[in-house]
Amino acid sequence: MKRILFSFLLFSTAFFSAFSQTSLRIMQYNLLYYGSYPSWCPITGNNPDFKDAYLKTLVDYIHPDVFCVNELGAGNTNASRILENVLNSDNPGKYERGLSTNNGFSDIVNMLYFNTEKLVLYSQEQVTKDSNNNALARIIDLYTLYFKDADLAQSNDTIFITFIVAHLKAGSSSANQLSRALETEALMEHLNGKDTPANYIFSGDFNVRSSNETSFVNLVSNTNPALRFYDPINQLGTWYNNSDFASIHTQSTRVVSNTNNGCFASGGTDDRFDFILVSQAINNDLLKVKYVTDSHTIPGQDGNRFKQSVTDPPNISAPQNVINAIYEMSDHYPVYLDLEVDAVLSNKEKVKRKAEITFINPVTDFLELKINCFDCNLSSVEITNLGGKLVLKENLSGGNGIFFLKSDVMGFEKGMYLIKIINRDGSFFSRKMIKNH
Repeated sequence: MKRILFSFLLFSTAFFSAFSQTSLRIMQYNLLYYGSYPSWCPITGNNPDFKDAYLKTLVDYIHPDVFCVNELGAGNTNASRILENVLNSDNPGKYERGLSTNNGFSDIVNMLYFNTEKLVLYSQEQVTKDSNNNALARIIDLYTLYFKDADLAQSNDTIFITFIVAHLKAGSSSANQLSRALETEALMEHLNGKDTPANYIFSGDFNVRSSNETSFVNLVSNTNPALRFYDPINQLGTWYNNSDFASIHTQSTRVVSNTNNGCFASGGTDDRFDFILVSQAINNDLLKVKYVTDSHTIPGQDGNRFKQSVTDPPNISAPQNVINAIYEMSDHYPVYLDLEVDAVLSNKEKVKRKAEITFINPVTDFLELKINCFDCNLSSVEITNLGGKLVLKENLSGGNGIFFLKSDVMGFEKGMYLIKIINRDGSFFSRKMIKNH
């Protein structure tokens, strides 16, 4: 690996600016064959005209900034219909969506919608095949969005989040479990190929019954610690048919007596299928995005639904029109959580500075850092590993706009670290450092 002298020239508050904290609400929902009509669920039992009204009730209640969905009928028509009839019906243009994707043989697909007042779609990818080059049962979609800073053109600095949306193979047979394992293995191999930590959100209908299933283990116990996903509510175990997890079950909203002629799964609420997992970077607040503690919410789930429907026994955990919409819309409950983003303030609130940061990267035995910033008041440097553990904290030397640090890093393990350079007013910025050997 080449050793490169990194010299960063910064002309904005990406370096020691004031930050504001902006929240993003992420919603995950299985739409139950929206606009798709298999033989066991004709349009008479799952009419999209009715579903639009129910979905609008839920969206108006939850107010998502990012809306990730499964079981959307394939093609542009259904994806655009939700924009027009639901998300943008009261505020045209507020939401946009990703590009429609499909593997050519699935009638249902994923989709992501986002609030254009806060976010911009930067890129989109798909994972389509497993490690044996066989097609996955359904595509896994990756959407990278960036936070919409009002002064992005001047600052060239923003925050990226990649949303991964998947609908893993259903069923409890060993063949179904193997299919799910190959799907998550393919995803993790794809992420590992990027060789960098990032703000990842992985959501979807995972169809798993236990955190011990290989497909889930691939995510939360991956051999690359930097890529591991975390359950934000840390509720691992055997979820299926287990009353200990009654408060987090997400399927089914109905019992056997009323399934709309077979469209809706029966059996009452006894599965945790619907997840929003966060990457290590978000879990440990490494890259300016973090999970808001206790924000994970399952609307309509009051802990009294085990083997029961969302409506019976009586449910007062949300307004009755919301409870009714959950019942009528899908056999899954929606799930949402909030993220906190350290967003750079607008130009009127920024303190403009010019800074140059120089160091050799990757490092071997010593980190030699030089910072030229003639209107900064720097104090110290902290280095953390990707697990968030502080491995070095030292004061900077120098002054009058030129600051230095030379530190022994021979004892550091090989891998990636985050350097945080701290100003005396508490503001800071971060740079990535690679320890070579």
